Amino acid sequence: MDIETLVKNASRNEKLLHQLQAMELRLLSCRRWQELFDVLFVELPKTFAIAQLEIVVIDPDNRARASIERQLGPIDGSKWPLRLSRQLYTSDTKSKILNEQDLAHLGFASGLQLPLIKQEQYFGLVRFMSKSLKRFQPDMATDFLAHLVAVIAACFELVMQTEEIARLAYTDPLTEVTNRRGFRHAFQQEVARAKRQNTSIGFALLDIDHFKIINDTHGHLSGDRVLKQLCSVLTQVLRPTDHVGRMGGEEFMLLLPDCDAGHLLIIMERVRDIIAHTPFINVSDEAMVVTVSGGIGCLDGNSLMDMSLENIISYLDDSLYAAKSSGRNKMIEADFIKQ
Repeated sequence: MDIETLVKNASRNEKLLHQLQAMELRLLSCRRWQELFDVLFVELPKTFAIAQLEIVVIDPDNRARASIERQLGPIDGSKWPLRLSRQLYTSDTKSKILNEQDLAHLGFASGLQLPLIKQEQYFGLVRFMSKSLKRFQPDMATDFLAHLVAVIAACFELVMQTEEIARLAYTDPLTEVTNRRGFRHAFQQEVARAKRQNTSIGFALLDIDHFKIINDTHGHLSGDRVLKQLCSVLTQVLRPTDHVGRMGGEEFMLLLPDCDAGHLLIIMERVRDIIAHTPFINVSDEAMVVTVSGGIGCLDGNSLMDMSLENIISYLDDSLYAAKSSGRNKMIEADFIKQ
């Protein structure tokens, strides 16, 4: 190998090293899934001339799925080339060059597969794919990309831990549903999405009927049990994409994305009926009858432009008061225009 070739190779390696260091800093700066996926699936392929990067993560307990979907919504069928699997074959745990036969059905000519490892435990794989047959060859050095994959593994865990800390800050410790702060955060995200997509959001403000009597008759521990069981019922009845927030005491707020007025009324009548017919058990294992009253309403993307969370709560609170005043155990629709 002549001097000129050596100099070119050294220059190319130095440039690659600088790119790798810059990409490592970009990855390590990510604290949210959206940021991490933008870097992984958009910036990284462009920087290293890769047609597509694909990641498979072993997620037997759905911990990663829950963390990602809390921020981004359902990931099945999403634009990200990310797959969560309960297990992988032994052959998938090894570094290997992907040949034309492995990739032909995907439209790529060559590729490289490297394992994702954290704390000496295998937890997934990364595939780099190219439309050039010469991009990934059996005799190529993979040290740079192997280091990059190690950084990716660390970033997955870092973002997951950051999201979990945020989740705890946004969670009511008794009922394990969103607290007021967390509900406001969810509200801001869902409103922004509804405005972009011009879809409707359904809202409901619920209050447990005669909750003071429950506490006075059965004790505060039984009251706490009612709150927890109510939230369990709500999360079981509603969709995974819906939000339940404890706004204080025995008052809860629901947010149902992509839900029109007709469907909201049907859903909330069903919720009311299920709660009324569910036996709530006190600390003495005795059944109690529990009912809720609610103010409900629906707003589309345009109507949400000038509405704050406080405005919406004010409208719903008027309807909730009307439901309480007219006999309880009922849902009354809010008139968002009258005020």
